[in-house]
Amino acid sequence: MIKIETDLVDGYALYAPYLIDQSESSEPITISWYEYGDTTNISPGILSTDLGEYDEGDIIAVDDEYAIENPTVIIYPIYYEEFDLITEDALAGNEVIPEVLPRDIDCRTLNDDVILEMQMPQYKLTDQTVGWPHPNKLYLWTVVGEFNFDSDGILIPDGDDDIFWNYKRVRRGNVDKWLNSDLSFIRSNWKQHQTEMRIIMAYWKPFSASFEAKGSVDMDTDRNFQPDASASFKVTKGSARTLFSVGFDRCATLASIMRVLEREMDTELISSTNLSFT
Repeated sequence: MIKIETDLVDGYALYAPYLIDQSESSEPITISWYEYGDTTNISPGILSTDLGEYDEGDIIAVDDEYAIENPTVIIYPIYYEEFDLITEDALAGNEVIPEVLPRDIDCRTLNDDVILEMQMPQYKLTDQTVGWPHPNKLYLWTVVGEFNFDSDGILIPDGDDDIFWNYKRVRRGNVDKWLNSDLSFIRSNWKQHQTEMRIIMAYWKPFSASFEAKGSVDMDTDRNFQPDASASFKVTKGSARTLFSVGFDRCATLASIMRVLEREMDTELISSTNLSFT
């Protein structure tokens, strides 16, 4: 016989990935627990009516399929949330060299004083990124180029990267649902000289190698609407893998917005000082 303690040990918390969607269920709650380092995607569990003394033969194999059908609470180590396995070698394929679609418009025909905002009010994760019982956790960066000139007039490029999500939790029960991003902007002012912007998203993968995304973004340093320089960037995280990386050309993006507005408002040209791209 095995005794289940009623009080959680320090460093552990209760985690219920599907329970919020099972409020009408009359089934007893299954108590499951994650054993550190386990990679089977199955955790042991017992029904709550058996709390106290129980036989090892009463242990249930718990996974996503079981937890979706049966109310389940997991005893999960809090420290594991921030666990990173840092290694010297980044995973193959983490170098980011996304294609940027070619321009089909002369950028000089567009207003050069337009303020272009990038927003992502909602998002949807279409599948689980990690096995049971772990929560999905995401990272999100945007990268643009900045530059200065030294006292001799030599260009000094710099990759400007901002991280907006760092361990963004997505409950397993919220996969394939539209969710609020809790982000006002991912770029509040995409400047004219920042010819290219890249959006990089990665996901937490326990016990995987370190994640590294690197590359360069084009810039227009002499303001003639053509890229003439580039800035290198590198973003890293431990125990993560690339979800996607997308490059956007500012001129082509602005031209696409203009075409949509022209169709919707049936006008020759829309001039604006505050456009929003979602």
